[in-house]
Amino acid sequence: MQKALLTTLLVVLAPVFCGARQTESGVRQAPTPPIDTAALVALHERIFAASDETVFNVDLWFDVPARLGDIRDFADARGIFRATAVVEYGPDHYQYGQARISVGTLFDQPGSWDRELCRPRMIAPRIPGSTLTSIAPEDWLVYEIHVLGPAAAIRSLIGGDVLPPALILEGREENPQYIDRFFEAIRRQHARKIQVTDDEVVPIECLTHTNRILSPVLTGTPSIQAAVYGDSHDPRFADSFRQHLDQRPPELPVTLQVVFGEPALVEDLAQLVERHEIDGLYAEMSPEDGIGQIINDTPFSIHGGSMSLQIERAHCAQQLGEAAKYGGRWIADNIRITVPAGKAYAIVSDDRLVDARLLNDYKAGMLDLVVAYHQELSNSRLELHPSLGIPPGCEWYMHYPD
Repeated sequence: MQKALLTTLLVVLAPVFCGARQTESGVRQAPTPPIDTAALVALHERIFAASDETVFNVDLWFDVPARLGDIRDFADARGIFRATAVVEYGPDHYQYGQARISVGTLFDQPGSWDRELCRPRMIAPRIPGSTLTSIAPEDWLVYEIHVLGPAAAIRSLIGGDVLPPALILEGREENPQYIDRFFEAIRRQHARKIQVTDDEVVPIECLTHTNRILSPVLTGTPSIQAAVYGDSHDPRFADSFRQHLDQRPPELPVTLQVVFGEPALVEDLAQLVERHEIDGLYAEMSPEDGIGQIINDTPFSIHGGSMSLQIERAHCAQQLGEAAKYGGRWIADNIRITVPAGKAYAIVSDDRLVDARLLNDYKAGMLDLVVAYHQELSNSRLELHPSLGIPPGCEWYMHYPD
């Protein structure tokens, strides 16, 4: 009886699941693998013949969309270990992309629900036309779901006892020992905070679940269309630059991109930082006889401790691994600086710089992230893989794992 029912469903629904899905709002495209009818019939029979506690790992499609909140309640009530719901950011997943939110007993930990929602809550507002921003997460609609749970719960999903009927696309019986390992992996994952960049807007519900990645300068998509790459000593450019800066409070952090008139060495960067008390400087340095073949990230800061040690640290990095093959001078490119707006004009007016660009400004207080990065760097040592040799005189900065 079950076999006949599933075969009938596959025949009727195959055009839907292999092509376009018809909804009340029109045709909806669904990314699905080709259906192996014989394999699905066999899997269906195993699920219905298995004991209630036998664990299966299956992918399903709902005939009509289910609410995310209802899926969460069902998973908790029926002892599903993990139900990962696929939520589309907009009406066309090819254009808008998808989010995955997991619920179930393995995620029954304090804050797990809010943590699972953090990534889509941060991404959805950046997608023009996303339908998730105006809807409560409990009401997000789900067509596709990946379930790790007992056979009894999966039979209920197939039959549509509580949620809309679902069709299995693929799956297998799971080894119970996998559950313990999977739970431990989730526990470790949820113990770590979500890493976000300094230009990401974090909803208030996610503040306790996120950690901003510290960086030598504040970065982000350039948002200021200033007079760019002009001669910083040209009066017209200088006036334009000053006007842009005067529109901002002097304490507001800004990031600049600058160019030296002559090739800039490590010592030149350090002198610029000391002269203008720069909070964060980042440069990509390459060997003069191998520009573009290898790049060394080089940070400097007035908050980074002894400037002579910062110079030594940069020289040590230039002797490490592949970099040691190149002799001669290393010169700087893509030099970026983060300072309060009140310091920026004096920097771009420095007689050794020729070009400057105002890239971005940031919220007050975000400069603390740059300061924290350089303070942490000044108190840390670089851990090397045992296959790499420590350059002579760099033992103070580099070490091997204990």
